[in-house]
Formats: sequence, structure tokens, C-alpha cells
Amino acid sequence: SFTASAGSDKLVKLPVNATTLFGVVSSASSVATYSWVKLSGPACTMNNATTATLKLNGLVSGSYVFRFVVKTTDGRTYSDD
Repeated sequence: SFTASAGSDKLVKLPVNATTLFGVVSSASSVATYSWVKLSGPACTMNNATTATLKLNGLVSGSYVFRFVVKTTDGRTYSDD
């Protein structure tokens, strides 16, 4: 069956204020769209939010939660936080 993963949790220590999240799917040929959504946390800049690779900049002290959402070619939606 199809699976989507937002990857493992990351710890970023200031003064580093950027990181990249790598979404993984079990079958890339079945993907219609990718998207990332910030569910919680302070403001930051999200780049490439419609790809499997989300680049984050401007991170500040705090806890963030992002959701990786994948829509498949058969119209199903899978997500992981």
C-alpha cells in the first residue's frame, strides 16, 4: 500500500536557523501533488512547499510542526506530521 512520511524529527540549535525536511513516498510514480503545511510554531520562511523537499529559513527558538501532504493520481490523500 502507498505510504507518505515527513521524515524523522529534527533538532536545530541556534544560531543555525535553517534546515531541510525530506518527504518520502513509497511510489513516486503514483504522486499527483506534494505540499507542506505549517501546523504550529513561530513564523518562518518555507521554500519549495509544493515539492517533496521543504527548505526552511528564519527559524527562531520554539517548536514547529509541519505536515507533508501527498495526493495520488487516484485522488487519495496521505499525510504525515
